Amino acid sequence: MSIFERAEVESDAARVRRMLRSMGVPVPRRRRATVDLPEVLRRSGVTRREAEVLALVAEGLSNTEIAQRLFLSVRTVESHVSSLMLKLDRPNRAGLIALGLTLEPAT
Repeated sequence: MSIFERAEVESDAARVRRMLRSMGVPVPRRRRATVDLPEVLRRSGVTRREAEVLALVAEGLSNTEIAQRLFLSVRTVESHVSSLMLKLDRPNRAGLIALGLTLEPAT
């Protein structure tokens, strides 16, 4: 599998993964690297998507606005915000905003 992935032939890799799964072969799910996340977020286990949500929270956007911007449901955004508060030990949205403003933007 990694041959396709390293060659960045994602459609072929996805097709092979589907084919293998249909034959009952266990194929691990790909996870996007979090190398470009700030260290404090990586250490806390924050995902790339959660980091995107955090950046938008820090910009002062509401959950509805974030959902529209990222093409997510409001409930999914609420879940990401709750997860961020737990992972980053912030009791409320204001705590997330304060932290988010100190971080370099994720690339």
